[in-house]
Amino acid sequence: HDYSISSIDLDGDRLIVGMSSASIEGFYNSGTVYVYQLYEDDRILLLEGLVHPDAKRDDYFGRSVGISGQNIVVGVPNRDLDNYRWDAGGAVFFRASE
Repeated sequence: HDYSISSIDLDGDRLIVGMSSASIEGFYNSGTVYVYQLYEDDRILLLEGLVHPDAKRDDYFGRSVGISGQNIVVGVPNRDLDNYRWDAGGAVFFRASE
């Protein structure tokens, strides 16, 4: 599987990286997002990894990302919704823990 970067965003010293084709807990292409802290001396620290709270196969969580301060929004373009609305899409909001 191709786990290439599908989206990035930067706000100050916070970088978020979406990898929408990553497989999580056996769900292919469910996706993940990583939150990094950047330092002036070129160090990079992984703060946390984010996944959809109800990950499913082919959701592509992380296809688009945005960050402002501790607020993070992650696009899920192929998310299935109730009542047979397949690939309707959506977004998930997170507040970074640090």
